[in-house]
Amino acid sequence: MTVSIDDDGLDENDPRRVEVRQWLSSNPNPTPVQLAQAGLVAPHLPKPWGLGADANHQLLIDDELKRADVRLPSTPSASGGPDRRSSTPAPRSSSSAGYPSC
Repeated sequence: MTVSIDDDGLDENDPRRVEVRQWLSSNPNPTPVQLAQAGLVAPHLPKPWGLGADANHQLLIDDELKRADVRLPSTPSASGGPDRRSSTPAPRSSSSAGYPSC
């Protein structure tokens, strides 16, 4: 799904857009960790994990990242979450649905 930013309230001088643009100019080749620490991997989440960004703010961030040709990481581990790429499955409980038996 593609969403374009044509809304009058999301202009080039929006302070949120300018802030992202300045960060990207200071970090021209950001690592996944830098993007996560800046709150750009999941901007909708509250701080410190994201920016608490509303939908318009998220569109501005996405637009600026595209303009800077910066791709967001596709793995949860880049944002500090658990690394789910392990080939070893987690141990399973012998009870149903992980609840202790009665």
